[in-house]
Amino acid sequence: MNLPNPTYLSFFPSHLIDPNLKGKQWFAQYCQAAYNAWVKNQYVLQRRADWISNRKYADGNQTTQKYMDMLARVKDNEGRRATYLNLDWSIVSTIPKIRRVVINFLLKLNYDIIATAVNPEAVNAKETVKIRTWAEKQLQPFLAQVEAQSGVPLTNPELDIIPEVREEFEMLFSMTYKMAEEMKIELATKHILDKNRFNDIHRKNIEDAFDLGLAASKVETNIFTKEIDVRYVDPVNLLFDNFRGKTGGMGDGDIERIAELRAVTIAQLKQEAGSQFTDEEYEQIAAQAQNSYNQPFAPNNATQPYVNTDANFGQWQNYQVVIMDIYFISTDRYKMKKVKSSDGEMVYQKGFNAKLGKNVDYKEGQKVEKEIYPVDIVSVYKTSWLINTNYVYNYGKMYDIPRDKRNPRECSLPIKIYRSDNKSILESILPFADAIQLSWLKLQNLKATALPKGLMINLEAWDNVMVDGKIKSTEELFQMATETGIVLYRGTSTMDESGRITGKPIEELDGGLGRQFTEIIADLDYNMRMIYEVSGINEVMAASNPDPNMLSGVAKQAVSSSENSLGSILDAVTNIHERLATDISLKLQIMLKDKTIGVYDKALGKIIEVGEEVSPMTFGIALEPLPTEQQRRKMEEMIMSSVINPNNPTTGGLFVDDAIPLITEIYSGVNLKVIMRKYSYLLKKRRDEFVANEQMKIKTQSDGIVSQTQASTEGQMQMLQYERETKLAVIQAEAEAQIRVFKETQPYRNEQTIVRSETKKGEKAFEASLPPK
Repeated sequence: MNLPNPTYLSFFPSHLIDPNLKGKQWFAQYCQAAYNAWVKNQYVLQRRADWISNRKYADGNQTTQKYMDMLARVKDNEGRRATYLNLDWSIVSTIPKIRRVVINFLLKLNYDIIATAVNPEAVNAKETVKIRTWAEKQLQPFLAQVEAQSGVPLTNPELDIIPEVREEFEMLFSMTYKMAEEMKIELATKHILDKNRFNDIHRKNIEDAFDLGLAASKVETNIFTKEIDVRYVDPVNLLFDNFRGKTGGMGDGDIERIAELRAVTIAQLKQEAGSQFTDEEYEQIAAQAQNSYNQPFAPNNATQPYVNTDANFGQWQNYQVVIMDIYFISTDRYKMKKVKSSDGEMVYQKGFNAKLGKNVDYKEGQKVEKEIYPVDIVSVYKTSWLINTNYVYNYGKMYDIPRDKRNPRECSLPIKIYRSDNKSILESILPFADAIQLSWLKLQNLKATALPKGLMINLEAWDNVMVDGKIKSTEELFQMATETGIVLYRGTSTMDESGRITGKPIEELDGGLGRQFTEIIADLDYNMRMIYEVSGINEVMAASNPDPNMLSGVAKQAVSSSENSLGSILDAVTNIHERLATDISLKLQIMLKDKTIGVYDKALGKIIEVGEEVSPMTFGIALEPLPTEQQRRKMEEMIMSSVINPNNPTTGGLFVDDAIPLITEIYSGVNLKVIMRKYSYLLKKRRDEFVANEQMKIKTQSDGIVSQTQASTEGQMQMLQYERETKLAVIQAEAEAQIRVFKETQPYRNEQTIVRSETKKGEKAFEASLPPK
C-alpha cells in the first residue's frame, strides 16, 4: 500500500496534562503529528521501498525492468524497447534456494520457555526444598538399616538418582526442580503461544530477518474475547522512529511510539468501531475513501447515504480505508498529598490542579507536615486512526500494561521488533544475483543466435565443372564429395596470378557457442562463489555440489561456520520469542490478580486455583534450546548401544525395559542432561548388579571347590586311617605271635640256661680238683 502524504501540519500534544483530558481530540492530534513525522522521514520510506523489493527477490520474482534498462536501452519511435538480442526475460535466481536452506535449518532449532521465580520468598522456598532433599539423601543408609530391622518401608527409591557429591546434586537440582507456580506460568504461556499458532509466526520472523534484517510480532489482549492474542506483524507495514540499538526498547534506542498500517473495508471498520462513529460519520468516511486505495466499486452518486438501501450497502461496504494502529508511551502525572505527624503518615491523591508545595502546620500543639508532590507514571496508550482524518476509535490507556515488578513505573510497547542487521543477508547478495541474471540472459542470447556446426562451400569452385564431357551440377558434386570423399572443382577461381591454388572449395565450420560460452559460465561460477562468500553460507550447507571426497569432519566444520553467520537471524527470532513470553506471563499475572482469567478456565483450570500465589511473584523468562534432531539421535544411539549385550558391562549394561522409557523422554522434550544423568545411574546400577552376580557365581564356584576338596580329603583320611588300622593289626598280630613264641619257648630257654649254669659250675669244680701246674 502506498502511504498518502499528510494534508495538514500538526504538533505533538503535551503529555503532562490531566490524564482525564486525554480524549479523542488529543489522540487525533497525536496521530496526525506522528504520521506527519514518519512520512516526511525519507529514510523510513526508502527502507520500506527496499524491503518490498527484497521480498520480490526472495521469491525469485524480481522485476525485469532493471535488466531491460541494461540490455535494451534503445527505444523505437513508439516508445517500445528495441534490441538485437534474442532474450527470454524469465528470472533465474539462486536466492530462493539459499533462503529455503537457511529457514529450514533454523526451524529445526526449537526452544523451551523457562520461568524462574526470582523474588526473595520464592528463592528461600526453593533453598528450603533443596536442603531438605539433600538431608533426606544423607539419611537413606540409616533408614535402610531401620527398614531392614523393622520391615517398615522408610527409604525413597527416587533419591537413588541423586549424586553423592554435593556440587553435582546442586547442579542437578537447579536443572530439574521447578516450583508449582513456575510450571503453571510456563504451561500457560506455552498454551497461549500454541493457541495463536506461534510456529507460523516464528517462521515468518525468520523469513523477515533473512529478507529485511528486521522482525516484528505483537502481544495484546483482545478487546472482544479478553484473551491474549499473539500476532505476526509485517515490518513493511510498520512505522517507527529510527533507533540505534537492536530492540528499540528501554535502554536500547528507546522507541517512544510504533504503528502498524492495516487496510480494512468499511464493513470491517464498522465491526471494529461499532457505535463509536455515527451513520453520518461512516458515510463521510466512505465518501472520502471513494477515490483512494484502488476501490473496487465507484458510487453511482457521491451524495448517496452510506446505509440507505441494501444495494448501496453492498457497494459501499467493500470500500477500503487505511487504519493506523498506534501504540505510544505517555507520562501520566498525578498529584499526591502526604500528611506526616506524630500519629503517623498518610498519602492520598489530590486533583490535578492542586498546587505543588510543602508547608508545616501546628494542630493542637502537634507538628503537621503537608506536601503536595507530582508522581509521573509511564503508561502505554493506543488508538486506531483513519489516515489523514480526524477519526479515531478504540483510544485510551491500555488497561493490562505489562510492567516489570522490580520497576513498575516503566513499561514496554506491545509490538516487539528486533533489527538483526542494518543490511540483511538477502540485501547483501543482491548485486551478485543481478550479475547472475545478466549472465544468464546473455547466455540465452548466445544459445539463440549460435550457428550450428556445418560446412562453408565455395559455390564458384563448383560452377561449370565438366567430368567426362558432361557438366556436373553443384548438387551432384556435393553428393559425390559427401559419399566418396572425392572433391572435384574448378581451380581457376582459386588460383593466384602465378597459377597456385589459394583456397579450398569446402571448409569445415565449427559453429556452436564458442569461447564466449566458457567466459559466461566462469562468470556465473564467480558470482555464485561471491554469494557464498558474502552470505557466509557455504556449498556444504547449501547442498550445492560439495566435494564428494571431503572428509566428514571437514564437512561438519563447514556447516558449523555457516551456522555462525546465521547468528544475527537466530538472535532476532529468539529475542522476540522471549519478550513475547515475558509479556504473556505478566499479562497472565494481571488476569489472575483481577480474576479475569476465567476465559481460560477450561485449559488453565489449575492455574486459576492458585492465582493468588502466582500473581505476586516475579518471574525471569528465558529460552532454553531444545535438543536438535541430531542430538536426540546421538543420545538414542548411545542408549541403544548399551542394550546390545546387557550381560557385558564393557559393551552395554541396560535392559530393554530401561532403554524404552529413556528414548520416550528424549522425544518428549525432557532435558538431555537429566536423561544423561538417568542413563548414567541405570548403567551404574546394572553394572553393580552384574558385579554382584559375578561375585555370587565366584562364591558358588568356590564353595563347590571347597566341598569337593573336603570330600576328597575325607576320603584320603579314611584311606589313611584304614591303612593305619591295617598296619596296626598286622603289627599287633606279629607281636602277639612273637609273644606266643616267646611264651612257648621260654621254659626251654630257662632249662638251657640252668644247664649252661650247671655246666659252668661243673667245669669250675673240675678245674679246681686238678693239681697245680
